Amino acid sequence: MHPAKFLIDKQITIQPLKEYPTANSTHTDGSKNDDGTGSAYCCFDEENRISSTWMGKLSKENNVFQAELQTISQAIKHHENASNRVNIWSDSLSSLQAIQNPTSNSKKNSTPRTKQHQYWLDQGTHWPPRE
Repeated sequence: MHPAKFLIDKQITIQPLKEYPTANSTHTDGSKNDDGTGSAYCCFDEENRISSTWMGKLSKENNVFQAELQTISQAIKHHENASNRVNIWSDSLSSLQAIQNPTSNSKKNSTPRTKQHQYWLDQGTHWPPRE
């Protein structure tokens, strides 16, 4: 797909759904507690079976926003060459808004990682657009 035909607003939705499908989906999460900061994702195949997982540990100085972006980044990379549509689900509204808004002047939203996500999405190499 040519990048000019790829609309980022068609790739990310921040509207809550009544249910989140599992088939051909990846669910992401980031968290922080007294032990540290971490992130993880779990991928499901077309038959709702776990097909792969990933977990990462960040520094104690990292925050939940950074952990959420880390796991979204890893999920995108994991599905980079997927031949079928894959939904990546995140409960981090701030991360999705940061990725969705490439013109944000917010210091929090202008991290190198959010700029990388925007680049990936603009290239049309991930998350095929909704029909």
